[in-house]
Amino acid sequence: MDNEIKETDMNNLPKDPVMLLSVVNTNLRDFYSNLDEFCKAKDADKQEIIEKLKMIEYTYDEEKNQLADFNSEQHDIAETIKNFRL
Repeated sequence: MDNEIKETDMNNLPKDPVMLLSVVNTNLRDFYSNLDEFCKAKDADKQEIIEKLKMIEYTYDEEKNQLADFNSEQHDIAETIKNFRL
């Protein structure tokens, strides 16, 4: 019976990467202090989530506790370098 509950929790996560992004970010914002805590509560595979979100160029940002676009991270680095030079 315990396995049935765990399977249900994992099956409740969206398979579509964009929907998964929304669900995980909302949960991180509202209920969980980090992705590990979310995965433990949902009995989800952290690596599977990370790999699925790489498909849409998102990654987990530990400092912000959210899934963020790869490109925004690169933009932040470029902006920091630019501002440093000014």
